[in-house]
Amino acid sequence: MFGANAQTKESKYGVDSVKTIMTASLYGEMVKQKNYKEALPSWRYIFNNAPKFQRSTYINGVKIMRGMYYATKDKKYVDTLMMVYDQRIKYFGTSRKYPTGWILGRKGGDLFAFGK
Repeated sequence: MFGANAQTKESKYGVDSVKTIMTASLYGEMVKQKNYKEALPSWRYIFNNAPKFQRSTYINGVKIMRGMYYATKDKKYVDTLMMVYDQRIKYFGTSRKYPTGWILGRKGGDLFAFGK
């Protein structure tokens, strides 16, 4: 009669829906202010714990990784940027507006630009 829906990492909101929503709001504001260093820990929580939450996680992830790379010139941010694209394909690659091919094109462009 009653169904139980356990929250898991694979559910839209991850394990803790309240924390996911609050954390996403927090890092979203930091990205708007281009404060990527402060946005990174909160963004990383969403990326790792609620990967299906929203497509903007990946859009903002690209902005954050690019910003961090420009600020530090550390190649680890390029690696993470490639991982962002791969995970976006996994969870949102079937989008009609931005399908897998479009995402791969962006990934290739960034790899060419940053992977010199």
